[in-house]
Amino acid sequence: MHAPRLLRAAGHFLDKLPTPVVWVLCILLIVLVFVGDIETGGDIAWSIFYLLPVVIAAWALGWSAALVMVLTAGVAWLIADFETTPTYEHTWIRYWNGLVRSTFFFIVAYTLTQLRQALAHEHELARTDSLTGLANARSFYETATRELSRAQRAKVPLTVAYIDIDGFKRVNDTRGHLAGDALLHLIAVQLSAATREIDVVGRLGGDEFALLLPDVGSEGARVALTRITEDVMAAVDGWGIGLSIGVVTCRGKGLSLDDLIHRADALMYEAKKEGGHNARYVDIQA
Repeated sequence: MHAPRLLRAAGHFLDKLPTPVVWVLCILLIVLVFVGDIETGGDIAWSIFYLLPVVIAAWALGWSAALVMVLTAGVAWLIADFETTPTYEHTWIRYWNGLVRSTFFFIVAYTLTQLRQALAHEHELARTDSLTGLANARSFYETATRELSRAQRAKVPLTVAYIDIDGFKRVNDTRGHLAGDALLHLIAVQLSAATREIDVVGRLGGDEFALLLPDVGSEGARVALTRITEDVMAAVDGWGIGLSIGVVTCRGKGLSLDDLIHRADALMYEAKKEGGHNARYVDIQA
């Protein structure tokens, strides 16, 4: 197995462990290394092994836990050094060595925690639409796929809504693209405010948005979309736009996410052809 793949697998494994288990693992590693250090005497260096629990804590638990491990590992090494090397030519050498090792542990822990934060931020940016702050198409499809599988296993309903802004091109043409961007951001804010925490709001591109409403049946979908539409339209009053919406509610197996999105998209276009600012609904029992 290639090194990067091995490191990713190790990181994924650590991420799946509960926090108390990671703490126990780190402490156990320090104890084992400390015992090994004592048993083998001062002729064999164990410093690199004291670093392992520091690395694990920095990656899986964050900076505070990593700092605790740095201090614990430093103290453990110092005690072992007293036991295995009773005297030095100069007393200060022992403490100097301990300071150097602890500083090295500190630098590694800080670097890893900063790297982990940077990777997490980059991952979040890759899943977020830069203009609106909503889930982008990739993120929406990933979440919707998981929710569809869950709904099919639990035999509960799921609703997907496809939303297109009527008159958006006119806004761009008459007010400019900056105004169009401001309108998209305003609608995104209102969609987020009008939905539940478990709902997913995504921007699929251009002036098209999608809503994922877990555990919402056909009647609940009509109530929810009516309220959401009213909230959004109240916020964008004066912009001269409308919302064309296609809504698909499903219950049961045999449907893919692509099927649902395609059906909702088709319904949205039907609503637009009928004059716009309208919603079309369908309930699919598979």
